[in-house]
Amino acid sequence: CGEALARAIAYGQGRFAALRGGRRCRVAWLPDVFGYSSCLPQILSLGGCTGFFTTKMTWSAITRFPHHSFVWRGPDGSEVLTHLCPTGYNRTLQLTDLADCARDYRQADVSEEQLLPQGYGDGAGGPTEGMVERARRLADLAQVPRARWTTVEGFFERLEGHREELPLYQGELYLECHRGTLTSQSDFKAAYRATERALGAHEAVRVLRGGPPLGFDGWRRALFAQFHDALPGSSIALAYAELTPELRRLADDELAAATLELAGDDAEGLLLFNPLPSARRSVVEVDERDLVGGGAAAPGLVTSEGEAVPVQRRAGPGGEAMLLLSVQLGPLGSVRLLPSREPPPESEPLFATARALDNGLLRAELDERGQLTRLFEEGRPLPLARGAGLELYPDHPVSWDAWDVDRHSLDLGTPAAEDLSLTVVEAGPVRATLEGHSAIGESSELTLRYRLWAGLPYLMVELDVDWQEEHRLLKYVARTGSIAHLARVGSPVGSNERAQEPTSELEQTHWEVAGRRWDAVVEEDQRHGLELLSEAKNGYGCRDGDLDLALLRAPTDPDPRCDRGTHHLCFALGRHRPVATADAPCTAAAADALFAPTLVARGGEASPPPFELEDLGSLAPAWILPSETGPGFVLRLHETSGRSGAAVLRLADAPRSVERVDLLEGDPSTVAAEDLLAYRVRYHPYEVVSLLVR
Repeated sequence: CGEALARAIAYGQGRFAALRGGRRCRVAWLPDVFGYSSCLPQILSLGGCTGFFTTKMTWSAITRFPHHSFVWRGPDGSEVLTHLCPTGYNRTLQLTDLADCARDYRQADVSEEQLLPQGYGDGAGGPTEGMVERARRLADLAQVPRARWTTVEGFFERLEGHREELPLYQGELYLECHRGTLTSQSDFKAAYRATERALGAHEAVRVLRGGPPLGFDGWRRALFAQFHDALPGSSIALAYAELTPELRRLADDELAAATLELAGDDAEGLLLFNPLPSARRSVVEVDERDLVGGGAAAPGLVTSEGEAVPVQRRAGPGGEAMLLLSVQLGPLGSVRLLPSREPPPESEPLFATARALDNGLLRAELDERGQLTRLFEEGRPLPLARGAGLELYPDHPVSWDAWDVDRHSLDLGTPAAEDLSLTVVEAGPVRATLEGHSAIGESSELTLRYRLWAGLPYLMVELDVDWQEEHRLLKYVARTGSIAHLARVGSPVGSNERAQEPTSELEQTHWEVAGRRWDAVVEEDQRHGLELLSEAKNGYGCRDGDLDLALLRAPTDPDPRCDRGTHHLCFALGRHRPVATADAPCTAAAADALFAPTLVARGGEASPPPFELEDLGSLAPAWILPSETGPGFVLRLHETSGRSGAAVLRLADAPRSVERVDLLEGDPSTVAAEDLLAYRVRYHPYEVVSLLVR
């Protein structure tokens, strides 16, 4: 997520400066990463980097990237000076290396210098004596490009002198290769995403309780896991045997620590806490024994203010009584629940048959085979002309097994679960569920659940898959029938527009694209469409009105058992909202709200939200953390749909100051106060906004 990128920069800068007498790094060095988000120039600029170096774009298989030295501009207008080495990394200072560089360099008319990494190991790990000797001899040899050692920063300082003559490039650096890394090693990607969420929850509790920041020690292992080939899923099996359980433990430990910090001395009742910096409807399942402290069950449930709460009971896996709840909570808001002798308020059960679910906000209709056929929000049909369901594809990459998904594979999809035989397994006032079972592929099985919660306009889809395929790709495909030219896909911050009908050779290569857990077809009026939101998936497609989400792969190299085993997968469908409404968040914020944890602590006092956000528009609250530079907190937001606007931050207590800062909490500028507690926050398209509240 965007915050994890921000921390990689912020903590990296702090540790780098400590080694260099306080001097921060000015260049981001990422030679072997599989494509670069369009938001990266902004993240780098806000973290103090003015230069960027890579080599991997030379691996693009179809089109040739147009520049080697250029100014890379992000969608918000941020820029970084960028150099792309024409010959890749791991060079050994052979004559052919220098000749290839000189011949291929596309900005040779502007600058005579290029940066050529030398040494063994990804990204030029270490030069040998032979390389050092060759460099000495090639310093001034007739008819050979002159070679000399330089620092990276020295090279970029000299390149800066040619900045005005260099071409400008705006948009992502899409690598036409390694698209399978968006999906491979599903368990590890899910564990990583759970760790991000858990760290966010713990930091939110620290803000609420006035505790210290987690700092680098809390984030160290999560940031290490971003390394290639770990997070892309292209490492050897041993890496995941170590890292996956380690991240799961870290997520569990962070949530446990956050819950402990929330808990109170009173053993009666439970405290529900929303760790997000935005209001949300929190849905939660609790063990009734935790609520009553091991005593006799109570028929009802009330808040500490005496308000009755609708409850749905069900039996847990061990026969224990579980309570399903749905409550509205503000940003960092909480509610205390207590057992009551009064029965719960009478509530109509949600509508559920084997062919339909309806909660008054969203209606889902299914056919006799268990495939989703139609969706309605408050009676208005959402784009779903040809239904939605699971599909299987053969997956035999020509070159790199765990790394790639080839284009021809996506023309060979077949239905994965044609007869789910859905049955109603829940129909209460809080949740309704349809469930079906099916064999898929050659030797796999799945259980699929379609769920609606009271008060939420999203159809939740849950899959439990025993995945035992080899060289197969599983996707969920929503065939919307939309003929709009563009779809929109989530980014670490902001979003990207994607062509549904490619009109260029470059757009043709985008058959599998990176998404930060959501994509949507968007009608031309930008006000209507269908969104597909995921808990922890990153591989999306959007072609000819079809939205697809890659769920599982089954490569055999370098991990012969990649993805085999059991998986629990969650995603949702609903109406695309480019801007927030009074009743629902924008799509980017919904992708966080649907899958973020609600913390449940024993005892503890409920507290009102420390702030409210009004008139958010397309500005999505993303994170809240204790300030690293003194008392106070940082609230991070990002614009998601290419719009300008002004939101209002209304604080519960009068602050000493409210300032806009960068990712290092530097470069402050005062935010104008409308009154003692309200501050108007202006934003422009795709901007990251960091507010430091003292």
